[in-house]
Amino acid sequence: MFFQYLENVGVYENYSAGIRNARKTLMYKKKALTVTQTNALLNSLPRTTVKEKRNYAIINTMLRTGMRSIELHRANIGDIETTSTGYIMKVQRKGHTSKDRAISFDDTVMEPLQDYLLHRTINDSEPLLLGYRNRLTTRTIRGIVKQALTQQGLNSGVYTCHSLRHTFATLSIEAGCHIDYIRLNLGHSDEKTTRRYLTIVEERKQQSNIALQYFNAALNNTQINANNKHNDAT
Repeated sequence: MFFQYLENVGVYENYSAGIRNARKTLMYKKKALTVTQTNALLNSLPRTTVKEKRNYAIINTMLRTGMRSIELHRANIGDIETTSTGYIMKVQRKGHTSKDRAISFDDTVMEPLQDYLLHRTINDSEPLLLGYRNRLTTRTIRGIVKQALTQQGLNSGVYTCHSLRHTFATLSIEAGCHIDYIRLNLGHSDEKTTRRYLTIVEERKQQSNIALQYFNAALNNTQINANNKHNDAT
């Protein structure tokens, strides 16, 4: 409980999580969303109230950058900077005491954040995400994501806040992104950690019926729609 508290207030990641029932933890895998599920999730989120704008910005940012909940929790408004190619956000990784990493992004991330921040007092030292009065906790961030996933029918234990990070990596690889760029975005010091996503992509390919679609198309003398092919594969 003590380590969970430290994580909730953003002091340290909960290093005790998963120590018990280690065998079960190894077998327990968080799933990435497909392209169809990702689009459905984003399109389902209302953006009328300030709270709704904030929640959309949270989920959209995590999906498009692969950021962890604790990294968003620690972010301040002043951590976002404009560059010649878009924007960067200085990030304090789990287990680190300083913001020694930068994540780059574009308007697809920045515009929802700006839409939310328009209703805030802009001060560089202010938390990027606020609750009623204070910095949004990691528990609240995870709860916001879990509720949105559940409303989409993704309510099993394999769909959590961390699934958004997996989704960013998996869909980027499937779209052809080099693994080195994904490793930089995720902040992995060891490339082996990032390469685990290659296994996930291969498993999803094995579960698809793309080869059968091509076979049937050959028999029927038709062509496969490129968009349908990609969505089925993911």
